[in-house]
Amino acid sequence: MMRAMRTDFTFMTLFLIRVLLIATVAAAEVNPSPSSTPIPAPSTVPVLSPNRDPLRIFEGSNVSVRYRSQHDVANTTTYNQGQYNADFHITLQLDSEGKLKLRAIVGTETDSPANFNTDAVNLGIGNHTKFNPNLYLRNFYVDYKEGASHLEVGSLQTTPSGVSGALNLDSNGWVNGAFYQYTIADKQHWIRDVSVMVGQMAVTDSPQLWRRKVGVSPNIIQVHVRGDLSQIAKYTVEATNYDNDQYLRGILELATKDVLAFIDQVSIEEMIGSGDQLQQGFALSIKKKLKNEILMSLVYSRKEDLLTNTNPQLMMME
Repeated sequence: MMRAMRTDFTFMTLFLIRVLLIATVAAAEVNPSPSSTPIPAPSTVPVLSPNRDPLRIFEGSNVSVRYRSQHDVANTTTYNQGQYNADFHITLQLDSEGKLKLRAIVGTETDSPANFNTDAVNLGIGNHTKFNPNLYLRNFYVDYKEGASHLEVGSLQTTPSGVSGALNLDSNGWVNGAFYQYTIADKQHWIRDVSVMVGQMAVTDSPQLWRRKVGVSPNIIQVHVRGDLSQIAKYTVEATNYDNDQYLRGILELATKDVLAFIDQVSIEEMIGSGDQLQQGFALSIKKKLKNEILMSLVYSRKEDLLTNTNPQLMMME
């Protein structure tokens, strides 16, 4: 009797061990351990995938109207007229992530790049009465952004986005070359971004892209450093080497909207130039943003040739 019970007990023990082994194996198959998890093969994802649905082509337009009054050293009126400037921005997104784009700017006529200071065209009001309705393909370039880096190659704008003023290369010109910008901080920072542009800016008879004489060797190098001094004060430092001339310009922008109800921003500019012409300039501008994205500005600038002691003054409201 005792032997029979011992046999039955041994049989039951073996049976339970077998059941536990089967359950353990089944659980291991349902929930595999991390060490047994297969490592997926690396996916070959292209850096840029083509954009098969270019939804936005026409990006927007900028139209400005201004009154220009300018006097020379003998206090003779050289400009007393109404002017306008129009730019139409066209963007074609080439990849699905929006990193690679083709950009074009169609706008009104400018002078040659050697004399962009009379950038706007005439409305037919004032001492130049002929209205100019012509539009030209001025800028066409490749735009690529990756992280903090921003690269542009082609027929570029003369100044990076956000840089403006009365004594700079005006924004409706062009430079054939390359532009690179590195953003250090998106928020308030002592140095927000640094950029450099290298290219050729030469005299041409037409702002039309396909009629330009494009040279090989660059003749302009321009560097910008921008940052924040406080929550209301921003600065821009610009260094330009163009042919035999060197220019250094500083801009201080003060946000006054919380202090003055009728003025949103006050900008103070100072520049010094050397080379073929030793020049010094000063500019003061105030801006007020109205409703419906309308910006009104008043600019006073004085640029003096220190060698000939000529000091043309410019007053504009746009």
